Amino acid sequence: MEKRRYYSETAGILRKSLDEIGIPSAKLGGGFYLFSRVSHLLNAMGLENSLEFCRRLAKKAGIGTWPGEDFGLPGWLRISFGRIDPESQKSVVGEIERRLQMFINRAAERS
Repeated sequence: MEKRRYYSETAGILRKSLDEIGIPSAKLGGGFYLFSRVSHLLNAMGLENSLEFCRRLAKKAGIGTWPGEDFGLPGWLRISFGRIDPESQKSVVGEIERRLQMFINRAAERS
């Protein structure tokens, strides 16, 4: 599969999955990453910025992301999917969605 088409397809699948759990993502014209808005979750989780969100997400859910502040986008995070191979695309995206949903649910239970 051509890489450009594959990345576009993966972005669409991941964006839809994140939207379904309440984490909207910006539609980008290319690349192998998404910028997703988490500002609405920061206060609910008692966090000051997306750096804290990214750290907690990595520690509690095993998902590595990058804080939007480093890209001039406070309250957003960057999710890279450049290392997801075509054979496991849907299962990996499904696992990301499952872990993010559990992470958000646990945070909601504590507040």
